[in-house]
Amino acid sequence: MSRNPTAWRQYRRLVSAGTLTENSGLNRFAARFSMAHQLTDVSFTNLRPEVAKGYTEGLRVALGYSALESLEAALKGQLDATSVSSVDLAGRFRHDRAGRLRLLLLENLTNKSLLGRIERLYGNPDEADVRCVAQGLRHLVFHGIFTPHGAGFDRSIQIRTFVSDLAVAMLSATDARFTQWVATHGPPLQRKP
Repeated sequence: MSRNPTAWRQYRRLVSAGTLTENSGLNRFAARFSMAHQLTDVSFTNLRPEVAKGYTEGLRVALGYSALESLEAALKGQLDATSVSSVDLAGRFRHDRAGRLRLLLLENLTNKSLLGRIERLYGNPDEADVRCVAQGLRHLVFHGIFTPHGAGFDRSIQIRTFVSDLAVAMLSATDARFTQWVATHGPPLQRKP
């Protein structure tokens, strides 16, 4: 994945050609996508490295989810909700090691629909859409409820890795969704060998 969404150049060419109209919401999406994709480290003065890494990964998921939200808002009515399906991530979320993260989400989220999706993901081994976990983390991070300690980041490399992998899955699903939308308006994207 590059700094911008994969199909961003093709989208800009379609706008320049007059095939598509300029959409400021898509510009906002690309900026959020780029920021989430490039975020590798947030620096703090006196935090332990594992706590700082926990904040970085939490923020990266939140920004990745924000990019997906902005894409769907910009293309309202043109896209169904985007699934972030991963059997691996869903299984890791159900594992005992993710208990503190699950508890943090279940105790602090108030949206009943979101809570229901998280409970369904946890309780149903056939469920693989982890978008709800990213959505919940976005809420906790941006509303100041999230702490690495509360989520188990400071003690568990498995949790930090899970959230890092969730951010990658969010960005990949978002990128694929945008690429799919652009492809419906122009020639297929030509990838360089």
